[in-house]
Amino acid sequence: MVAGGGLKMFGTMEKAKEDTETAEFNAQTARQNSIDVQMQAQEMERRARINALKTVGSEQAGYAASGVSGVSAQYVMRQSAAQGELDALTIQHNADLKSAAYGREAIQQHKKSENIQKMLPWQVFGDMFGGASQMIGNS
Repeated sequence: MVAGGGLKMFGTMEKAKEDTETAEFNAQTARQNSIDVQMQAQEMERRARINALKTVGSEQAGYAASGVSGVSAQYVMRQSAAQGELDALTIQHNADLKSAAYGREAIQQHKKSENIQKMLPWQVFGDMFGGASQMIGNS
């Protein structure tokens, strides 16, 4: 019976070690995902601004070629530029939200790892006590 309790303790310790390593791996993955989201967003934001500049440039060239000028043409070009900036800001905002979610996940996984370690002595004690009580009950 004592051997059974010892094996159970060993199993508990090994499972806690594996669970802790898994939680820490998940936390690190979430932190990396948070960084990756921000990096991807920066590139997407840059491309959105370039596309907006191209759109405004095309509109400007089209108006110039057709001889249209004045307030209407300027208004349309300003609207295109503003829409391009809004697109870029939306991309960054969405990335910030996603990055924050990954950050929260990283914190939760790290806390999970800490809790596993805090509970381990109690679980081992329970395994020891359970093995001893079985031994007493069988005598």
